[in-house]
Amino acid sequence: MGALRYNPREPAGKISAMLTLRRPIGLFVFHSFAAFLLPGGLPAAEETAQEVEAPAARPISDIEKDMKLAIASRNYLKLGELAQEAADLRSVEGIKLVIQYTLRGDDYDLEARVFRIFKAIEERPLRAAIYHEALKNPNFKTRIVLLGVVFQLREDPAAFAVLLEALKDPARPVALTAVRRLREARNVDRAVPALIESLGHHGKRPQSRMACDIRAALRSLTGTNLEAVEDWRNYWETRKSAGPGAGKPRADGKTRVVRPTFFSNAIESDKIVFIIDVSGSMLKRDPPPKKRKTAPAKPEPAPTPGKTVVRKTKAEKAAEEEADKPVVEADLPVERERLFRVKEELVRTIGSLPQSVAFTVLSYSNTLAFIGDSPQLLLATAENKQKAIEWVKKMKAEGETWTDTAFERVLGEVKDADTIFLLSDGQPYRNGKSIPPAAALDTIKTLNRFIKARINTIGFLQAGSNLQIFLRNLASQHDGTYTPLE
Repeated sequence: MGALRYNPREPAGKISAMLTLRRPIGLFVFHSFAAFLLPGGLPAAEETAQEVEAPAARPISDIEKDMKLAIASRNYLKLGELAQEAADLRSVEGIKLVIQYTLRGDDYDLEARVFRIFKAIEERPLRAAIYHEALKNPNFKTRIVLLGVVFQLREDPAAFAVLLEALKDPARPVALTAVRRLREARNVDRAVPALIESLGHHGKRPQSRMACDIRAALRSLTGTNLEAVEDWRNYWETRKSAGPGAGKPRADGKTRVVRPTFFSNAIESDKIVFIIDVSGSMLKRDPPPKKRKTAPAKPEPAPTPGKTVVRKTKAEKAAEEEADKPVVEADLPVERERLFRVKEELVRTIGSLPQSVAFTVLSYSNTLAFIGDSPQLLLATAENKQKAIEWVKKMKAEGETWTDTAFERVLGEVKDADTIFLLSDGQPYRNGKSIPPAAALDTIKTLNRFIKARINTIGFLQAGSNLQIFLRNLASQHDGTYTPLE
């Protein structure tokens, strides 16, 4: 039979089950041994089969009371635990309680935890409660967070219907979030008709951020570039009537619009802010970009007698050698000064803005200034544009690069701005020390979480790769584009 050894770590039930495979004599010996070690002998089979009962769920009123206390003390870690407890009730009331107390825009980590909880929910009534709140909750911040959950559940037809309905949300940040989610969802047949309908509702403001974002989403989804809603409707009707497999119909839009630009970036909004770095380094003059050298041609075979071979002249060789010499900044013209270039371009851009656009400029270093010393958007009338142009021409470069502070002022004080152009030649820098890029990015992300302003960035290549990385990341995190300047 082999030796049978008692392991005190084995539960009695497991030991008893093992012994069913032994001979009767073994059972006798072991039962005697177990009776000696275990008071009362071996437990009955029904006793070992009993499971430990889970503690009874607390009343939802008690959970709510603790949630209120956690909010009052800003104990978001505790609030996250309570959110899990309420969600585990698997009731509509529990889900609504979580939404009411944890998705108010108070804490990003808390919202991320609830996001994960909700994303895993499969019960139809609980999902329906989430969908309802994503459209009807009175707090627009809550609706934005819930649209993120809905996007993760978009394979559910009911969830996708919520994204479509959110296009009509009266709060612009929510509607902009819906446009972006539909663009990313890539469901052409369901998204395109709703986007075209929404574009029709914004026809009176074709330069608005909402209208421009809808057209951009339509371009992304269809590969077609049209402007007017009538052109989009005609295109889509043609595509539907052609049927599947007929190929993309020709886009014959009649409307053509030339939008103003800033350093080649199209201005696709009617509420914009230019944030311009005027720190001391903006006085630097950069050499003009060198002509890109073409790859050397393959060596030709030795010339045959009588064949003409073209060789570079001494003047051409001298010109190439001169171009390779280090450039002395003092010898460069003022047209290569960074601030000079920015002023010239900004003056041109302001002059080209249509009257329907509202704008302002913030210059920043370790001091910050708005046009007219007021953080308000100016309608692009002839008078306001001339006032702004004169103000821009007087900008001077000095001081440090307080980029995070500039965003605090713009996102905190400029009402209704939804598109930002940041131009800089340096990473954030304050009081003689660099501000860690990650910290600056986190600050701006927190400020913009529920404003949803698009941030486009522009930077000088000669300022170094670290600046390029910072500006590229900033634009990427806020649905913008990054443009390098040579």
